[in-house]
Amino acid sequence: GDDWKITLTSAAPAFHVGLSADSPGHFSDNGLTVLPDRPATLAFHPDMPGGAPGFTALDLFTATTQTRTAP
Repeated sequence: GDDWKITLTSAAPAFHVGLSADSPGHFSDNGLTVLPDRPATLAFHPDMPGGAPGFTALDLFTATTQTRTAP
C-alpha cells in the first residue's frame, strides 16, 4: 500500500519521541522511547495516497530545550 515505514535510532536514550507528518494521516505508534542499539520501526498511514510526506521527530529533551519563536 501507500504506508511509509520509519525507523528511528538514537545514540543515547531518547524519551517521548514523537513524530509528525506534513500531510494528513496517522502513525502506528507515537510517544516512544528509543534506546541505543534498539531501533524502533513504525508506519505512517496517509489519509490520501500519493506524494512523499515529510516527517519531523522531536523528543522530550529537544522539545524542552530548543528556543522557538512565534510566527
